[in-house]
Amino acid sequence: MACPELGAGYWHAVALTLEPRLSSKWIANIAFFELVISQPVPVSSFLIPGNNIYQPDPPPLSTILESILPSVSTKVHFSKGLQSMSHLVQHCTALALARCLTKLSCVFRTFQNVESALEEDESGQWTRRH
Repeated sequence: MACPELGAGYWHAVALTLEPRLSSKWIANIAFFELVISQPVPVSSFLIPGNNIYQPDPPPLSTILESILPSVSTKVHFSKGLQSMSHLVQHCTALALARCLTKLSCVFRTFQNVESALEEDESGQWTRRH
């Protein structure tokens, strides 16, 4: 997402049905969920506009979390999907969860790059955010 702060509102507006079930609608929804989660970390949004310098403050924690593990995908949905009798539902759920974990790893790496660029120590804003 190029503008991560729009993510939270977006997920609620699209009203995806992520309750696991073996249906074409659910498979399409979970595939779309994966596609959105797989978007690259918007590093340019961390820069001061018109500059090549990182902002001293990271985005709000709620924005970060919503871009990694959106609130529309609950623990219950992942648990039900992974425990489903359908192997296809299990597979799709596992892929979605893997995309979330991959995104988390990308966000951590990006934050570490910003920390290094800003020469932060343990008390830095970006360092404390992860």
